[in-house]
Amino acid sequence: MVLKLIVLDIGGTIIGDHGEVPDAMLGAFARKGITVTPQEFSERRGASKRGMVKHFVEQRAASGGPALIEAIYGDFTATASKAYANVQPIPGAENA
Repeated sequence: MVLKLIVLDIGGTIIGDHGEVPDAMLGAFARKGITVTPQEFSERRGASKRGMVKHFVEQRAASGGPALIEAIYGDFTATASKAYANVQPIPGAENA
């Protein structure tokens, strides 16, 4: 059998996780004037990040629609990517 796809839960599994994803997501919302609490983020953790953005924008933003969703998601991905640029692997993960 030839592998066609491998999906990994990266943060905390093969690299150190210090809250970069929640920080990036909550910051992206805040920069667009939308308040999402850490608890609310946690309740949706594991869901699609784009879906999470869509959920909170539809629930809390008076306007903006798809453009606002894309702006927040883009901010989140850029911030998270920057945060993970120098993250170290969990000991043993790079040789597993």
